[in-house]
Amino acid sequence: MVESPARSAASAYLAAEPAPVFQPKLRSALLPQMRLAELAANGLSNALARAVLPFCLRVWPGAMRITARLTRVTQGASVAPQAFAN
Repeated sequence: MVESPARSAASAYLAAEPAPVFQPKLRSALLPQMRLAELAANGLSNALARAVLPFCLRVWPGAMRITARLTRVTQGASVAPQAFAN
């Protein structure tokens, strides 16, 4: 799914695509991000991972930025300014 989930949902609605057809497509598009986020969250509830995490972040400081980028649903740049109009 290249476009944002909201745009995909709107397109599916306008095309009269039934929810049972759209929802599996949305799920498969978002599943990799959700699995990575779940893995990161589960890792932070592990005492060993919490002890090792500061060392890992000192060695690779960009890891958190990359993890955040890979686990977020983003809007295209052209969409963001419109959210603040009016």
